[in-house]
Amino acid sequence: MKRIDDKIKEIEKKDKTNRVLYIGFVVVIAGFMFYALQAEKKMKAQDKTITEQLENEKELTKQLKDTIYLLKQSQTPLGFWNETKLDGTAKSYIDYITHIGMPKVEYSDEAVGKIESANGKTGWLFAGRMVGGQFTESILDVVWRKGNEENYQDSKPQKDDILVNTTSNRYTYSDSDLQNKNPGSLGWVSGSKVFVMDVKTLGSNAVYIKIKF
Repeated sequence: MKRIDDKIKEIEKKDKTNRVLYIGFVVVIAGFMFYALQAEKKMKAQDKTITEQLENEKELTKQLKDTIYLLKQSQTPLGFWNETKLDGTAKSYIDYITHIGMPKVEYSDEAVGKIESANGKTGWLFAGRMVGGQFTESILDVVWRKGNEENYQDSKPQKDDILVNTTSNRYTYSDSDLQNKNPGSLGWVSGSKVFVMDVKTLGSNAVYIKIKF
């Protein structure tokens, strides 16, 4: 009986050892599978990131090419004019007309014709006085006059002139009453350019101008 009991104990011992080894093997396999799944997820994430980066690089390359093309086009007179029309504001047309250097300005007449209907702000303000045929107390310089190559910088403003503010920031007035400032209206900033839409003389010598900018 003792030998049988010993045999049974020996079998049970081996069986226990085998179960431990089996459990250990299962744990190792499970760990390996978990690692493999995590590695696969990481690789997929990396592949996705790489794909997104490649797509972004393609898009940036396309944008760069488009920008270079537009830049080259803008360096031609026609391209410069088309770029100005695309912006379509009073300021863009004023800047176009008074542009110096390359590309050449070849459509100034068309630009003048578009300013009145372009997006921008308007207002009236005091410009200076006419005394003995001389324009005095001026707050501005004429920087462009249509079809005139003479020295007009110190002259009285005319319709369609482009002016620059040579003094401090100026308030604009309402269109209906030149004696009352238009509350909340944007003034003419020092050093900036405007387009003359109308000119009036009030009293004996006070010159007022309607500007757009």
